[in-house]
Amino acid sequence: VFPELPNYHYNYKPLRKKIGDHMDEHVSIVRNELGLKMTKTMLDTMAEHLEKAPNLTRYYYEALNMIATAQYITNQAYKRKESIGCHFRLN
Repeated sequence: VFPELPNYHYNYKPLRKKIGDHMDEHVSIVRNELGLKMTKTMLDTMAEHLEKAPNLTRYYYEALNMIATAQYITNQAYKRKESIGCHFRLN
């Protein structure tokens, strides 16, 4: 039969809130280089910590996917120096 998996009860809500808050504050309509760098560093650290302690739950993978999506958006915003559409780069 299947091996028994450990029962993890980690609460990912604070992590998800922190990601959302950083994205709203630093990677939304008005952006600057410092805010994008801070968010990139925070997301890289979060991803590293999550990958070191895998948790075979839906919530773990949702958090991991949320970080991956936020990293992609942040990296693209950081690379783009010009303002496009409604997104405005301060520096």
